Amino acid sequence: MEHVIARVLSRLNGSPVRLDKASRTDPGVSALMNVVAVDLNYELKIGLINSKLPRQVRMWGAARVPPNFNPRRAAQRTYLYFSPSMGEDLGLMRRAAAAFVGRHDLRNYMIRDGSPTIVEMHEINVEEFNGMISLEFKGRGFRNKMLRKIVHAILMVGRGVLGMDYLRGTIDTEENIPMPPHQPHGLILKEVKYEDQPSFSIDRTALSYFARYLRSKLAETNAMSASYESLLRGAMHEYWGRDLRP
Repeated sequence: MEHVIARVLSRLNGSPVRLDKASRTDPGVSALMNVVAVDLNYELKIGLINSKLPRQVRMWGAARVPPNFNPRRAAQRTYLYFSPSMGEDLGLMRRAAAAFVGRHDLRNYMIRDGSPTIVEMHEINVEEFNGMISLEFKGRGFRNKMLRKIVHAILMVGRGVLGMDYLRGTIDTEENIPMPPHQPHGLILKEVKYEDQPSFSIDRTALSYFARYLRSKLAETNAMSASYESLLRGAMHEYWGRDLRP
């Protein structure tokens, strides 16, 4: 959506603008909060900007920052990942998560694009509720595909596919043991924090609109989930004479 935001702001600004963002996200990854810095010719109202953006993209806060502000220089980023529970061992998952906490060489958990391989993970929390597993990641910054690869490793340990010794062998090593990324759709950028946090003014109207949009998407998702469950329980059972659910 970066190009959409840039196009809207450039049109409203009357001249091209450059966007500097706190985090890039893969296709299929969502963001509750991302920080974008832009140099405008004059102040634009949040409501005006949102009126030109697609429904799934909302600006809900703004702040004036000094010219040297760089949104990439965040003190901490928080991501969430949600995955349906498949009977994973939470104790093993938490042990696997702990192996990533601290300062480590995670070259096997990133795209080899020349970026530094040393990453500091502040915290990983693993919880289960309502049939879902949630993983919360906190750190200064992460490399391309890194969190999805770490999610895959932690889930595989929890399912007994990978052992802890194998997992530890993929960390802090120069040996090439690439880990595949998990699917993107469960990943959300939750929050970005700075040591000198900008004083964002929050647009309550934009937040309210975004909440209504999320509720509508939740209703659509629930309806689709019920439809798929009906197919598995009913139509496919009728045609093939057996229940195909796992």
